[in-house]
Amino acid sequence: QDALARHLSQLAELLRRHDMTAEASFAALRERLGGGDWSDPLNRLAEQLDQLEFNAAASTLAEVVELLGIDNGKSVLNADLPGPFTRES
Repeated sequence: QDALARHLSQLAELLRRHDMTAEASFAALRERLGGGDWSDPLNRLAEQLDQLEFNAAASTLAEVVELLGIDNGKSVLNADLPGPFTRES
C-alpha cells in the first residue's frame, strides 16, 4: 500500500502543477487498480484529464483515495515528495 500511496501522491502533485505527464501517471494508476468501487471516479478523472481540467481531476482523485481506504489520505494528497515531483523541480 505504500507504493500505491506514493503513486497517488505523485499524481496529486502533477495535477497541482497542471503537468501534462499526469496523464501517463494516471494511466499507470488505472492499470494498477483495475475495477472496483472506484471505476466511475476513474472514468470521470480520465475525462477531466482529457479536457485538461486539472483542478476537477484533483478533486476526483481525492474521491478515489477515499474509496480505496488509503490511511491518512489527506496527507497522501498533500505530501511534499522527494525527487522529480517536488514543487521546486
